[in-house]
Amino acid sequence: MSPIRHAMALAGLLSLALGAGCGSKSALDYGPARDGGADVPTIDGGAEIEAICGRRDRYTSPRRPIMVEAEARSTASIASEGWALLSAPAGSVAAPVPTVGRVTVLTPELEGDYHLRFTVRDVDGRAASCDVVVHSVVGPPVAICPEEEELRVPVGRPLRVVGDGYDDEAVVSYLWRVTEAPPSSTPLLVPANAPVTDFTSDVPGRYVLELTVTDADGATGACRQVVLVTAPPTVECPGEEIVAPTRRETVIRAAARDDGRIASVQWEVLERPPGSTAEPTPRDAEVTRFTPDRQGMYVLVFTATDTDGLSSSCEVIVLATPTPPDAICPPEVVTTPLTTVELTGDGVDDGGVVAWRWELTARPAASSADPPSPADAAVTRFTPDVAGEYVLRLTVTDDDGEVGTCDVLIRAVPEEGLRVEVFWNPPDRSCDTSPGGRCDDTDVDTHLLRPGTDAWFHATSDCYYANCISSAPEWGSPGPEDNPHLDLDDVEGFGPENINVDRPAAGTYRVGVHLYDGASFGEAYVTVNIYCGMRTVPDVTFGPVLLRGAAGSADTNPFWRVADVD
Repeated sequence: MSPIRHAMALAGLLSLALGAGCGSKSALDYGPARDGGADVPTIDGGAEIEAICGRRDRYTSPRRPIMVEAEARSTASIASEGWALLSAPAGSVAAPVPTVGRVTVLTPELEGDYHLRFTVRDVDGRAASCDVVVHSVVGPPVAICPEEEELRVPVGRPLRVVGDGYDDEAVVSYLWRVTEAPPSSTPLLVPANAPVTDFTSDVPGRYVLELTVTDADGATGACRQVVLVTAPPTVECPGEEIVAPTRRETVIRAAARDDGRIASVQWEVLERPPGSTAEPTPRDAEVTRFTPDRQGMYVLVFTATDTDGLSSSCEVIVLATPTPPDAICPPEVVTTPLTTVELTGDGVDDGGVVAWRWELTARPAASSADPPSPADAAVTRFTPDVAGEYVLRLTVTDDDGEVGTCDVLIRAVPEEGLRVEVFWNPPDRSCDTSPGGRCDDTDVDTHLLRPGTDAWFHATSDCYYANCISSAPEWGSPGPEDNPHLDLDDVEGFGPENINVDRPAAGTYRVGVHLYDGASFGEAYVTVNIYCGMRTVPDVTFGPVLLRGAAGSADTNPFWRVADVD
């Protein structure tokens, strides 16, 4: 070719190249222009600027021009872009034409490798580059395999393998074949006589494909491509059913293995009893924890997915057995004697709570308090009658007949500065308003003398049943705070009775106990508790002391002068 014709051909090729460059640019995604500049391509994947050259290796022959095109993307306007020749065979004077722009043409005049670099810069000063190596070859054709060192494909799935060939004249035939494969595999290449083929195999493992190209002179060239055929992960779940109680955490272990890498694992509940909301936690780990909330069968599925997108699953069956309900009591209650408190219980079960029962299981020795009422509901009421600690027990029964219990402590703390409590005889001998049989109908009366006096049964100086129940005698300063009051007057066995002074005046108070009509109602063993201030335990306890008989009888001891309180 003459120099003039060669120059004309080069100009035509460059014209085509520039036209192709403009066409490729139109395929990019453009965003708004910045600072009045050109359109700015959108960048994906977090990069701010990119240079894209495509296939790194290109082939031509000496004195045969080759067009090379690149793409440039930036989040800002492009300031400059162009090509540079980094290396060439010794003695070569070839250079890319033009050096500015995304498309250039190189005409190597010697055999060997020519290393080109495309560089782009934006208005923000960022830069990116990519490389192309042009191989100027003479002689046998060159077989071109994919640039990836290893291709991956799941077992049984076709893989498109794109090959090519270069010759200074023409490649006349292509032939693909498998040179290495796992034992017992049956790989397929369809078609085997074209540059592009579809590879499929039925056994996972490493395969080596070979592409042979032949030119018109019968010369050949070959390249090899490694393909890794992958299998789904192998998963293992517990082989037997897991029997676990409801509302109790159980640990479930699974395992996943793969010929590559496990990308994710996941637990989910496939089947569950009605009303259940239980879920495994965590859901994305091989070892999870599961708390069944309803009795019955649960089916859990464990799925592992590898980096090739292949998944395998296995199932775990959990048989949840019923457990007794959990009774839930309120926290400790602090109140005052003779103040009614309301208590709300609860119950948690794998089915349903169908029955409630409240009981008074512990109380102070002086107490004859009635049990909580109602006794068969979630909400009950209770009135402590003396100072001290009381224990109420809640029992809940579920629809399987299972029971659960809990206790609540009630502390009755007196607010008075002086409190006197009296009780007598065992409580199981107490009587109602109509005593009979073996009932104890004794009547013991509590007395408290005003400081500075010693007259028992006095209308104003002695506080007792006759003058201190509905109204109180006026003691000390004006106002009720230092006046005595009789809260309880028990007339039919055991008691308790109590006399209180909210803010006692300075002085000495005397405590006494009288057996009312002992000749008719019988004797009594009497105990007295005295409290000074807000305490659930008495400061001092006196008795029991036997009181019996009545005035004028042969064996008499109807009155007990108990203590002086300063």
